[in-house]
Amino acid sequence: MYVRTKLPTAAAITVAGAAALALAGCTADQEGGAAKPSAPSRSSTAAAGAFTRDTVEQEVREAVRRAGIDPDRGQTTTTRNGRKHPTMVDWAVAADTGEADRALPAIGAELERLGWRRQPRDGGLLGYEKSDWHLVATAMGKDKLAELHDGDSMLSLIVMHHSPD
Repeated sequence: MYVRTKLPTAAAITVAGAAALALAGCTADQEGGAAKPSAPSRSSTAAAGAFTRDTVEQEVREAVRRAGIDPDRGQTTTTRNGRKHPTMVDWAVAADTGEADRALPAIGAELERLGWRRQPRDGGLLGYEKSDWHLVATAMGKDKLAELHDGDSMLSLIVMHHSPD
């Protein structure tokens, strides 16, 4: 079943995820814009050199696929006019609540298999990190997103780059 959501819903998910990632240590620029990494050090560049934004996106899509959801069903807000946001990957889909509830732990298990380290989070959020990237995943029901249809949930993954320097 394919369910479409309104743009404000996707924006709300992105803002909520960005706030969760900010608590994990990501920072925004002085104008309150998107998180921007500081200049990478030689050590972090060498360590993260092979782990790029495209690699992160590929791993997110693979984890979603292995959890039984076609990643092409979802939407992203980090690609505008054919250009990808350099420090952020997000993916969201409205799905049957049962499907979303089963997929979330399966996505987490796949991320761990891919080398992501689990980070404790409250409120039903899954948190992971790999290299200088931080990921938050959640499934939210109609009780949190009124735009959803009864029996649907929004499954969302948001990943942001955070340089420790």
